[in-house]
Amino acid sequence: MKTLLAALAAAGALLSAGAAAAQSAPAGQSSLPFTLGPVWDFSYIEVKPGQFDNYMRYLSGNWRKIQEANKARGDVLDYKVLGVESPRKGEPDLILAVQFKNMAVFDRSPDEGQAVMSQVTGMTPQQASQGSIDREAMRTNIGSMTLRELRFR
Repeated sequence: MKTLLAALAAAGALLSAGAAAAQSAPAGQSSLPFTLGPVWDFSYIEVKPGQFDNYMRYLSGNWRKIQEANKARGDVLDYKVLGVESPRKGEPDLILAVQFKNMAVFDRSPDEGQAVMSQVTGMTPQQASQGSIDREAMRTNIGSMTLRELRFR
């Protein structure tokens, strides 16, 4: 019985603390010191010897067109190609950074992505798949990271 009373008292204290915390922030506002910002996706690229210029041509062509189309749709806020100065063995030569407006962009159907790609590049899904295979001769994608920006209030 003592254990039950202690558990009920602890639950009551937790509920009271939660209610007090909820009351400390104005209605509709969080008491957290940050808000959720945009989402960054970083792809780590190791360019194969002698292929840097060819891969940069691809990036400045179709990859850039797709980013610009997604920017016009409002899904992409910004994008960048970052060169890594003196990469060590196993590190990328380039980092492709794309800033998305939010995580909801990642819930778009594959058909929507294919439609944008086809509209912008004129390629069928099969041609796009073959292009991905062909790019393996120029580079290796050695990893990626998706991060959510946290902005201070």
